[in-house]
Amino acid sequence: MINIKDMSLSKKLIGGFSIVIILLVIVGITGYNGITGVIHEMDVIVGDHMVMADNAMEMQISALKASDAVSEYILGNPDSMSEYRKSVNQFDSILSELQNMGMEGEKAMDVEEINRLHEKFEDSAQVLFATVDVSDVRQDSAVIDAMEVYDSDRMNLLAALEEFEVMQGAEMSEAEKRADETADNAVILITVISILSGIIGLGTGLYISRSITAPVDEMLEATKKIANGDLSVNIENNSKDEIGELSRAVMAMNDSLKGVISKVIISANKVATSSNELSASSEELKASTDQISN
Repeated sequence: MINIKDMSLSKKLIGGFSIVIILLVIVGITGYNGITGVIHEMDVIVGDHMVMADNAMEMQISALKASDAVSEYILGNPDSMSEYRKSVNQFDSILSELQNMGMEGEKAMDVEEINRLHEKFEDSAQVLFATVDVSDVRQDSAVIDAMEVYDSDRMNLLAALEEFEVMQGAEMSEAEKRADETADNAVILITVISILSGIIGLGTGLYISRSITAPVDEMLEATKKIANGDLSVNIENNSKDEIGELSRAVMAMNDSLKGVISKVIISANKVATSSNELSASSEELKASTDQISN
């Protein structure tokens, strides 16, 4: 296992910067994922639900225009037949667009039900047109019967279209709610990760700074004591980085000074001993000289 104390200063600094960069990348990725999630939900709203809701509304308008054209035809306006055809073709075009969206499940069943009701509406309208064409009296019982069938099919179609539109509106609201929740969760997640990243980055910076400044302060204090003549200092730093090597160099210098001073003391003691011996010899010589003189 690598001990941070054994790493060189350059590696410590590079490691610290690397951790900060990694944390920033994590924050960036988290933010990107959150934004992507919101964009996806908005795409669902705009790309699916809103389009289907708009199509349902346009089909309702086309169905109402077709109904108005049928009413005009019954009242004796043969030109309304072209408006009816135009509205029916527009309805078919919108319905075909919905069918090509690749919907599944309940939505696909709803679209197929709308298609069935629309075909039934067209059939009853054609029967009504044919009945009106062969009848001279607009209140003929056959016309009334055909109108009742037509009105029933028309109301069923409009009800199905309205229900489909309401359902798409509800799903769009639900998708908007999910988008808001995704955005809120992304903001919370980014905030939490940013705070944690800041704490981790600050802690890492303080740890690396402490691993550098603490031994430097210890060496500074030791060198001051050595400069003042206190050679009893001891620096315990077993790290293998530059500071550890410098600490060991200071201790080696301290030991060398101790050795030099020890040698000086020994030499001084020898000089003192020799001086004492010379002094004793001098005293003996003086005593001998005095005896000879007497």
